Amino acid sequence: MRSLCIFIIFICTLFLGCAAKEEPVLPLEVLYEQGTQAMQQKKYKLAVKAFKAIRDHYPFSQYAEEAILNLSDSYFLSNQFLQAADSYKEFEMLYPRHKVIPYVMYQIGFCYQSLFISVDREIDSLVEAKGYYQKLIDIYPNSNYGTKAKEQILTITRKLAERDIYLANFYWRTERYGAAYVRYTEVIEKYPELQDIATYAKKQATISYLKFMEQQAEQAQDEGRFQFKDLFQWL
Repeated sequence: MRSLCIFIIFICTLFLGCAAKEEPVLPLEVLYEQGTQAMQQKKYKLAVKAFKAIRDHYPFSQYAEEAILNLSDSYFLSNQFLQAADSYKEFEMLYPRHKVIPYVMYQIGFCYQSLFISVDREIDSLVEAKGYYQKLIDIYPNSNYGTKAKEQILTITRKLAERDIYLANFYWRTERYGAAYVRYTEVIEKYPELQDIATYAKKQATISYLKFMEQQAEQAQDEGRFQFKDLFQWL
């Protein structure tokens, strides 16, 4: 029993000793140099590691602002868009009056936009991106990034319209013409500026309505036929 206790104590001491041996934090200047060189060499994972260390261990240093911004850019350039968006948001929260805020806001929108895959998937990221672009336009309408945000909103608007068309076409293919008519009509109302999509939606809405009316007539005829049959059987 005594031997077992000694063994347990030894194991616990061993684990505690290992846990205590954390990787030492490098000096601020060394981390900054490592991160800067890694970005120049497009080694973004190394850049992320260096700039995260500055953010976490030297939050009040002269490199703190630049480190968070470079960390955000490193995430973005390595296609880690969700992490990049969160990091840009952190910068926006900590330095709301910084001169690069228009760029930061644009990047947040672009990160969310980059998360969008296709019209048959979720569109939450597009909605989020559009919201950030609009916020940028409202606050910095005359900035270069405000202008670029307007262009991206047009791109997103078309994607959202294509998503609605995709859903309407799904109802059409499954012969749910009433639901298809509603969807096509919504597209016409929501995106009148997209002439090609609006024209297609109008044509499909008209055909869907006629198909739906045919279905209703056939259904009513079938119901009347069944009612007559039931009456005949009763007689």
